[in-house]
Amino acid sequence: MSETIYLLPHAEKLAPDNPFASSTPMLLYHQWRTYQALCDYPLVVNTYNTGTGKTRAALLHLMDAVPRGVNTLLIAPTNELIRQHVGDVRSFAERAELGVHVLHVDAPTLRGLTSSREGERSGERLKRLFQNPRDYGWDGRKPMVAVTNPDIFYYALYYAAYNPHDARNLFQQFLTRFDYVIVDEFHYYTAKQLANFLFFFAICRNWGYFSTGRRVCLLSATPEPTVRDYLDRLFAPGEMAWVSPDSEPPESAAYPTTPVLAPLTLEVQVATVDEFAGSTVNRAQLASWLDIGREGALISNALWRINQAWAALRGSDFNGRMGRITGAETGESRRMASSLPLILATPTVDLGYNFDRPGKTRQPLDFVIFDAHSRDEFLQRLGRAGRVLGRTQTGVPSAAVALVDEDARTRLLTLAGQTLTRPQFKTNVNAALPPRNDLYAYLRSYAVLEAFWPIFQLERQMPLDMHAQIEGLFDTVRQIFAPDSRKWYFGMLKGQMRRFEKLGKIVRAKEHDSLGDFVGEYVDWLRPALDNADGADELVRQLHGNKNAQMRLLLPWAESQYWQTEALFNFREAFQSPTACVYDPRHLLAESDLTLYDALHVATNFVADYFTDEKAFAQAVGIPAEPADVYCHLRDHRSPRLRIMLAYRPERFARHQFEPLYCRRPVAIKGIKLRADVPGSGPSPLDPALHHALEDKYVPMLIVKNQDEGRLMNLLRDRDIFTRVLRVTFADGTENDYRTLVGTSAFIVHAELEGYLWWRERTEDIAPIIV
Repeated sequence: MSETIYLLPHAEKLAPDNPFASSTPMLLYHQWRTYQALCDYPLVVNTYNTGTGKTRAALLHLMDAVPRGVNTLLIAPTNELIRQHVGDVRSFAERAELGVHVLHVDAPTLRGLTSSREGERSGERLKRLFQNPRDYGWDGRKPMVAVTNPDIFYYALYYAAYNPHDARNLFQQFLTRFDYVIVDEFHYYTAKQLANFLFFFAICRNWGYFSTGRRVCLLSATPEPTVRDYLDRLFAPGEMAWVSPDSEPPESAAYPTTPVLAPLTLEVQVATVDEFAGSTVNRAQLASWLDIGREGALISNALWRINQAWAALRGSDFNGRMGRITGAETGESRRMASSLPLILATPTVDLGYNFDRPGKTRQPLDFVIFDAHSRDEFLQRLGRAGRVLGRTQTGVPSAAVALVDEDARTRLLTLAGQTLTRPQFKTNVNAALPPRNDLYAYLRSYAVLEAFWPIFQLERQMPLDMHAQIEGLFDTVRQIFAPDSRKWYFGMLKGQMRRFEKLGKIVRAKEHDSLGDFVGEYVDWLRPALDNADGADELVRQLHGNKNAQMRLLLPWAESQYWQTEALFNFREAFQSPTACVYDPRHLLAESDLTLYDALHVATNFVADYFTDEKAFAQAVGIPAEPADVYCHLRDHRSPRLRIMLAYRPERFARHQFEPLYCRRPVAIKGIKLRADVPGSGPSPLDPALHHALEDKYVPMLIVKNQDEGRLMNLLRDRDIFTRVLRVTFADGTENDYRTLVGTSAFIVHAELEGYLWWRERTEDIAPIIV
């Protein structure tokens, strides 16, 4: 029986007329539908397949927006995609003869801007870039298209700038300056990140921006039904249009078409990318493809697997013919790699990445080998091969090898030997693999708290007669995020924000005189660990008016409480891993001799020599170092890989005291040390600098009791959320290992398990969790 699935070529309809022939010689029907919908609807969602020109569909609205002086904000999830879109917009504007200024807005670009003002803060620089572009030598009379990432958008919208003046100005700039907003790869975002955009849409709707002409275009090839449910809560049917293959009107059936995807043969295997590359048979197949002029890519979720595959392929058959596109590579290295016949890539290329092959008449990629844990990844990566939109040669078949787990392979191989259309195959993939993002409980819990911070700031800035509008905005947010919840109230959340602000002054401004205001709360928190009520009363008496005791006991607790809440206000990740400055002359990690990268990844995957400091590193390797937490010289890939774990020693708690204080709820702990072991062999030493790299930081985490591990691991199965082991050494010298989630995942997973954990607390006769 054949184990190959055959996919038919795919074509898209052409628009019946083309009023934009000068800028868009070939106008697809869905692009024309998107343009028309944006004339009539505040929100338009284009869900056509990968590689069908969704970006161009969104840019067509500039033909109306730019002559009216409308500024545009284009949000893309990665800096590499931002760079690509800057080129897309400039090319489109030039062909359409639009007088528009295209701004590339990411952190490196902002740092590189020259200014006459010394010591200018990044927030101030960003505000002036939008408000007074002439200060940076640009023509401020033209409308702008600012291409940025969602991190900067979040930074502005959620008052995340530490300087209050910058926070207020940036919020105003992003809210009022852009009346056309494009969000690319909308399916990419987690529930936490989705909440950011929903909050923005709620403000636009409640405060009349949509009714005065603001438009939003979302681009997503694989949107989940849950995302549509949330949008339906906010937008009435007459306010939102879905431009999708399923909604094409019957009269379009006879429209002419143009090829978009070439025919494709698909094999499904149980393997990983590094295992595939390690096979002699597979290496011979890859080499033969390259020898006859075929070009392709290996794509994996894991950088370490890509680098292991790279090591397996290095040799006469592949040297000079392959390159890597990963987060560890420089922009220049990625650009050089994109022109080579064989590309090894991480998810950097999942998101709208175009593999340009100038002068090539057929598809840029003839084959793709990829791993996939979710249906989103599967369809995105499959869609990299065989793209022929606008090509003169469209019938050359492509090949793909999908590397999945046994369950997915079994389901997909029911299609073996069949010939399917792309929509038919997509339906089967959706049934065979789980979605990438399906943990939405965060929206019902922490997202409300997170969104209240900017609401709290807005109420403070607005006159009393506008406070009703602020409460109306909160009511809208609550109805979107948590319509059935009864625990979120304006006054209660306002009190929590005041508390957070007061803790911030203690931690950041060192206003330690306020510590006494938290004596009662601290004692209530500590009560489960106290032997009796008399101990609580005695502690209250000890702390009141005793500054030394407050600094010794209350201050660490206040810092932990502050950093626990502050960890919510990050768009991507609340945990910042230590950084390694890596000397890598063998290019095991990346093509550069010197690379800055995640020190935990480096320790896990490479044998390395470590140096005591920056000076010792520079003297040993002969290259000036960049500031980092650790410095090392890579020697080889590590096999087996190290397992990095955490260690913590609370000063004064036994296990029965520690667990009710620190388990089953997000916490922020200071004093974490790193340790390592070799699976199956035991402990392995770590460089001292790495061992202590986290010790002085408050690390947000969710510590799960041993009896809850089964429920946790069942939740995380088939999901890209990983735990670490935390070994706690208690005051009496005993030890216990706990499953722990570090960073933003602590909040996302706790939101999912909150009901279960509350039930366990009740059944174990422990006070219920208070969030």
